[in-house]
Amino acid sequence: MLADDQLENPTPRAREFQVVVLAGHGANLQPLTNNVSGNTAAKALLPVGNRPMISYVLHWVEDCGISDVLVVCPSVLKPEISHHLHRAEYSNMRLELKSVDEDDVSISGTAEVLRAIEDMIKACYVVVLPCDFMPPPSLSLTELLNAFREDANEPVAAVLLYERQIPADGKDKGPKLVVGTDETTNTLLYVDGDNDDDEDLEIHMGLTKEFPNARFTTRYLDSHVYVLRRSILEILREHPGLLSFREEVLPWVCKLGYRKSKRDRWGTTLKPQDPAFKLAMLHATTHVQRDPLTGMITTSPTSSEIPQPYDEEFTQEVPKSTGSKPLRTAYVVHSAKDGFSGRGNTISGYMELNRQVLSQLASKANSTRNTKSSAVGDSVIPTSATVGERASIKRSVIGEHCRIGKNVKIQGSVVMDHVEIADGAKLDNCIVSRLCQIGERAVLKDCEIETAFRVPADGESPMFALKELSQPSRAANMKGEKLET
Repeated sequence: MLADDQLENPTPRAREFQVVVLAGHGANLQPLTNNVSGNTAAKALLPVGNRPMISYVLHWVEDCGISDVLVVCPSVLKPEISHHLHRAEYSNMRLELKSVDEDDVSISGTAEVLRAIEDMIKACYVVVLPCDFMPPPSLSLTELLNAFREDANEPVAAVLLYERQIPADGKDKGPKLVVGTDETTNTLLYVDGDNDDDEDLEIHMGLTKEFPNARFTTRYLDSHVYVLRRSILEILREHPGLLSFREEVLPWVCKLGYRKSKRDRWGTTLKPQDPAFKLAMLHATTHVQRDPLTGMITTSPTSSEIPQPYDEEFTQEVPKSTGSKPLRTAYVVHSAKDGFSGRGNTISGYMELNRQVLSQLASKANSTRNTKSSAVGDSVIPTSATVGERASIKRSVIGEHCRIGKNVKIQGSVVMDHVEIADGAKLDNCIVSRLCQIGERAVLKDCEIETAFRVPADGESPMFALKELSQPSRAANMKGEKLET
């Protein structure tokens, strides 16, 4: 159930989690997210396997059993996202949509957003999620919450990392994230996303003294999935200069694990005496499986490791003093061998999410057509789409109500809703936004096209590599014209 500006029950229970889903503009996804003639294109609603991208992370939360969810978006995107959240059936969740006005706060950083919505966070613990994260079926959000369960001295934060997957060509050109961990205590010690391969690491002596067996690696990526004590928001309020959570806040929080001076300064603020956390954990215990095409629940196994309901004995395990206790940042690593996990916050990342959905569908021996979409061979084609004679569609996702002409060839592409592709056109490794028109015999390769763009007959795209297409002006290179809407 969704309330745009107010939860159905404005008085929250003291002992539960609250989820914050960040649904920003998606600047790194231009031109797919360009606002064209009043047609907004929210990153959260870009289709992945013909499901809105945000639905994957919302279902992940729902499957875990957490009910309170706050979705934060720019004000210009609120109507579009609100329409989806009202229409979608998230029956076990109390969804609240909050728009952050660009005139009030810059929304370029997660820390800034959390600072702006602090008064709306009522729970003791907040789970921060990006709208573009695709969790693997094998990983439950409960596993991250278990990082708090493992000892009485709960961490102040927990982070989900996932293994970097090397592309098929063996060339890994993605940004490097240097991560330092102590596997014995399951503590995240160091995070640096700005370090170049030829730069030396600057390691504080206190880290090596307290954690002599610390390990450093670039094998991991940050999922931008965090579980935080609400008290961390107080730190953000007192330090308005902190903008980026991963680049500024997270490294600072990690230092609390080995800098005694910081523990003495912030220990009382970050870890007040409050045994409520133990019961909060019991609200996130379910792990279910969903069909990758429809998002429908297929199984509902119950965890056998869930502790018994909160009782007096459990309460007594909470430490009475936190002044001298380490302020740990815990972490969970998802291994690549256990299934794909990734983010669609870049063009290449978004394309990879769609490829992974297709591979999951292709692994099913028999796919049946439902009321909206079906897996046809190695592609997803909705029943509302029309496909002309002798058209060939391979390893592609076709959106709702698309019209594909005769002799059209589409390979390795994502075609969004209400796109018209005229006879004889060829698309290879392309992303076509909704409401576009592709002219007869047009040849498009390795390109992305913004909303409501018209490619003329016999038009050809520049032969750019997908990784090079990162400028918002690239749609103009098509030498077409914008559709009047």
